[in-house]
Amino acid sequence: MSTHRHRQTVRPYIYVGFAGINEQSSGRRKVSDRIHTLSVVLKKNMRDDDAKCIIDAILLLKGVVKVGANISNPAHYAATEQAKHEIRMKLLEIIV
Repeated sequence: MSTHRHRQTVRPYIYVGFAGINEQSSGRRKVSDRIHTLSVVLKKNMRDDDAKCIIDAILLLKGVVKVGANISNPAHYAATEQAKHEIRMKLLEIIV
């Protein structure tokens, strides 16, 4: 039996749950929408142990209740790359 731990890759998208956010403008109270979740998009996929320091830092922000990471999978990566390729080809058709 292998003792090698498989490292997971975190999808570049993190959900951040906030307890609540109030918005004020120029010293007067402003009626605003209540935000319950923020989304953070990472530049690229990263290993779960590398993402832990970012997750820990977000948890230190005032009002943050929970931070959850999405694990990337090959099907999502393939679909994303295929969509990018199709967009590039359409742009090339327009230019040429």
